[in-house]
Amino acid sequence: MIITNTLASASTSGSNSTIVRFYVHYATIPYQNVLLVGSSVKLGEWDIKKAVKMGMTSDFVWQTEVEFSTSEDTVEYKYVVIDESNNSVFWEGGENRIISLKEHKGPLEFRDTWRVR
Repeated sequence: MIITNTLASASTSGSNSTIVRFYVHYATIPYQNVLLVGSSVKLGEWDIKKAVKMGMTSDFVWQTEVEFSTSEDTVEYKYVVIDESNNSVFWEGGENRIISLKEHKGPLEFRDTWRVR
C-alpha cells in the first residue's frame, strides 16, 4: 500500500470531510467488476450489495473516490470481485485494510495490491 497526500490534485468539500482515492490492480475477465466494501456507511457496512463499484482504467487498474466524514476515526475495507455471469463473489485475502482518518488530514490516495491471502 502506498499512501500519498494529494493536496495539490484534489480538493475537499469542507473541513468536515476527507476525500480518499482507492486504486487496485486486478486483471478481470468479461462480466467481472471490482467493488470496495468496508466498515463505513459509505462502503456499505460490509454488505456487498451496498459496496462501491470501482471503475477500470488502463492496464486493469480499478479506481474510485469516496468522501468520508472526519467524524469517522478509522475505516476498514477490502476489495471484492463480483462475477455477474454466475453471481460468484471473490473476496480479497488477508486482514482488513485500515485507514486512520484521524492521522491523515486532507485528500489521500491508496494504491493497493490485490492480496491472495
